[in-house]
Amino acid sequence: MKKLLLISCLMSVQVGFGQNTPLNRSFIDNSGIPLLLGEITAPALSEAPYATWFTKEFNAYQVAPSEIKNLKEAAKAIDSVTIFMGTWCGDSKREVPRFLKVMETMGIENNKIKIVCVDKAANTYKQSPGGEQIGLNIHRVPTFIVSHNKMHNRIVESPVESLELDLQSIINNSYTPNYNCVATFDQSLNTHGIAATQKKQKFWVDQFKGNTKSPYELNTYGYVLMYAVQLPAALEVFKINQKLYPDQYFTYSNLGKVQELLGRTKEAKKSYKRALSLAPEQGWIASKIKSLEND
Repeated sequence: MKKLLLISCLMSVQVGFGQNTPLNRSFIDNSGIPLLLGEITAPALSEAPYATWFTKEFNAYQVAPSEIKNLKEAAKAIDSVTIFMGTWCGDSKREVPRFLKVMETMGIENNKIKIVCVDKAANTYKQSPGGEQIGLNIHRVPTFIVSHNKMHNRIVESPVESLELDLQSIINNSYTPNYNCVATFDQSLNTHGIAATQKKQKFWVDQFKGNTKSPYELNTYGYVLMYAVQLPAALEVFKINQKLYPDQYFTYSNLGKVQELLGRTKEAKKSYKRALSLAPEQGWIASKIKSLEND
């Protein structure tokens, strides 16, 4: 019953959060901080309270003069751009104004640019009220999805070199974004399905060893899958991350969370106990183990 209640809680959030919403919808988070959620227009970022960071960064950013001619040429190939961001996110506050400044310099028309703001709350993590993120593997913000000549690529969180050079590399089909391990695994899930991906766990561990930036790369991706109620996929991601980073307590505790949601209580307790052995100061894990043992 507990398993069903936990999964039902996640699913109820999905249903309530997936309705169509108007443009430029503002919310107040649990800390009393205003944020935008769903599809917005660029001018909304120029209004209070967002203007304090947006306008300053937009005006301060200088597009590299040496790249302007190349950018204008590249602009001819761009069909559309979709930006996923969080008005609560430091990386978004830095990169989105800069990116829009580059778009303006390139002469990209506003009707080719779509901006979607996602949430930071746990049960709606990296999600938009309109569900625009579904199927697009939005695990980091900002994410700039660039469509060109019927092809797609993206700048994830921050540019590899610079926004100017990254955009040109995308148009030239020579670009590899940040967090490429996540993109590779997500593509496998979508192409081959969860069953086939599960069978290749050792392959993925070998592939990703030394190629992930930190244990947080797959960890964040796993959370996104978990709160999108893709529990079997989240389980695989956390299993791989635990094998890549066996000295980090949260790779075990997060594995335990998904195992618990799937009703695998015995496995969950084992994962939590290993996490607690690595971080005995994490009292919530001890409470979780006690709760599972009393069920």
